[in-house]
Amino acid sequence: FTYNIQVFYTNFTTDYLDAESVVWTAIEGENYFDKNSKTYIMGSIGHYAFKVISIDEAGNYEIKNYFDFIINFDPNSDQLAFNNIPTEWGDDTLEIEFVRENFNLDFKLFIALESIDYKNPYFNWYTHPHDTNEETIRLSGLLDRTRYYIYAESTDLAGNIENPLNSTEYFSGNGQYDQELKLTYIPLLKYQYEFNVYVDDNLDGTFETTLIRSETISGMGNTDYYLDTENKTILLGTRNGGFVPTEDLIGIKNIKVEYAGVHAIFEVYTGDPSKADNIAITPTNTTHIVMGYNIPNDSSTCKVQSTTNISKGWFNQEIISPCEAGYYEYEILNPQLDKQYYYRIMIEDQFGHVSYSDNRSINMEDVVKLYSTSSNTDTNQFGMREILPGAIGISLLFLIFGGILMYRTREDDSVNETLIESKPVAKYKVEELYLIYKDGRLIQNLSAVEVKTDSEIMSGMLTAINDFVQDSFNTEGDLGDIGYGNNKIILQRGKNSYLAAVVYGETDNFFKSKMAKAVRGVEQENPTIGSWNGDSETIKHVEPKLEPIISETNGVTREMVDNYFNEKEIIVTTSYEIEDDIVKLKLNVSNYSADLISGCKIRPQYNDSILRLSGIEPDVAYSFSENSFTLGDLNSYSEIQSVLKMKLIASGKTSIEIKMDYEQKGRDSTTSSTIDIE
Repeated sequence: FTYNIQVFYTNFTTDYLDAESVVWTAIEGENYFDKNSKTYIMGSIGHYAFKVISIDEAGNYEIKNYFDFIINFDPNSDQLAFNNIPTEWGDDTLEIEFVRENFNLDFKLFIALESIDYKNPYFNWYTHPHDTNEETIRLSGLLDRTRYYIYAESTDLAGNIENPLNSTEYFSGNGQYDQELKLTYIPLLKYQYEFNVYVDDNLDGTFETTLIRSETISGMGNTDYYLDTENKTILLGTRNGGFVPTEDLIGIKNIKVEYAGVHAIFEVYTGDPSKADNIAITPTNTTHIVMGYNIPNDSSTCKVQSTTNISKGWFNQEIISPCEAGYYEYEILNPQLDKQYYYRIMIEDQFGHVSYSDNRSINMEDVVKLYSTSSNTDTNQFGMREILPGAIGISLLFLIFGGILMYRTREDDSVNETLIESKPVAKYKVEELYLIYKDGRLIQNLSAVEVKTDSEIMSGMLTAINDFVQDSFNTEGDLGDIGYGNNKIILQRGKNSYLAAVVYGETDNFFKSKMAKAVRGVEQENPTIGSWNGDSETIKHVEPKLEPIISETNGVTREMVDNYFNEKEIIVTTSYEIEDDIVKLKLNVSNYSADLISGCKIRPQYNDSILRLSGIEPDVAYSFSENSFTLGDLNSYSEIQSVLKMKLIASGKTSIEIKMDYEQKGRDSTTSSTIDIE
């Protein structure tokens, strides 16, 4: 027998098409004389209907009023898209909306995750259950500081599978600079996944050219491309480099991209932001205090908060928004000299989560003791009101040598000893400033009036600076400092020059910031300094920028600095170990001075939401009103060891500050030690 195969076509693509509701066009009809299988190639998207008609030996045709089968042909798989997934999320539950190109599209959802702090080069994928009748996917139990990757593998009615992890996309080159190729999925640049771009540059159907991914746009080579993963975009050749494919004039799509991609990547932050750390309060004098602190991560808002009475609450002193990660300084001007100030840093992220740093405090009465004698030098008072007016001249002489005042009374020829209340102290003295060009040439030098530097010493010092800077100038970050006898040479770089300060004593970050501001100010006033010809007269406004740095310590002597370091002979050191939920804080109080210190009391300051005080070994008297333990007296060149016990009541990084109050030579003093607990 003979049979005839008739093929009909309609361009409708609706699923479950009603064959009676559309007009069919007969596109083929052919007789066949054997029972072998036949192959028919469908070329256009739409529905194809097939009807097989039998023919007997007499030539009679079978009458058939229906199609044997109908095929909905679409060689491209239907796709799934997720809507409005945030890049960052602040809750442990997230609902995701998705859109299917076809209602009957089936899919499997896969999720991978990694820590934000520690990237994982490999991935493990987990299937996530979902209700196919719902239009949202609910993710719950999301982890803090975790990055999530999501993709869906979809299957349409024709059996086409769309797997983003095995994606191939084709594009046509336009032969122009700056062509951008928009990818369907977010590329995964992980160890087990490749990203390849191939080009058929001679349009012969073979992708003979493999392109190379460049890390930067500006540095692309002749066969490079740049991948912008955030915007799912490939940038081809520019006028400054990169590959420019041949224009695809015949429409064969001569660029092929093979990659692994995902539908979405988002980060979850359910916990409080990391606390500010490295908090240090440094007085420069009694009217100017600098608090430095570090913000570990970019945040929405940072607030400097202070109070003089914690029980009455905290008050915002400075608000920074947005607050980028990095080191900050807050200046406290004209504080009340009879107050103790407490400070902390509040960090708030974009989701409203808040963290508070550990408290730091400064007692202005201690600052007054440190600086009052130094400031009184100009008025010849020296804090000696109880000494007879006639002995002031003698006291000045003995003060220079750090001794004790000896005098006789008119009523008695016996010798009396009276201790001077305090010595003039200062943390540092700026003795020399050198503004030096980046190649080592000296631009200008300023010296303190009383400083007379030997020419050979100056020459050797400049040589040391130059050798050091030439090795360091092309590196990033702080140039640091150089030890030079009892001095330090502090260095701050500009773009084309650097400032060297010869300092006797101990400086801080605030001093370095003043140096940096000065060298930047000089370079801003002299925009042509980058091509300096060596004539120092051509560099203007140097002295007005540098003079405030050196004049600030005009009233300071080296002996005042030595006195400051003598104050540091009383030292408290701390270390700790954790046993179960108990922190054992080991305290070592050392008296390296030649004098007895009496009335030693330690005052622990800590975050009471994380730690709770539980005792001390050996057992000593505790004052609830002062929150202090009494250690008693400590002889010269002696030490006291004790162990402070703290119970951990919550997890988290924190710190403990131990302040020790004591009396020495009739003066009340305080020293402290701070330790981080992790």
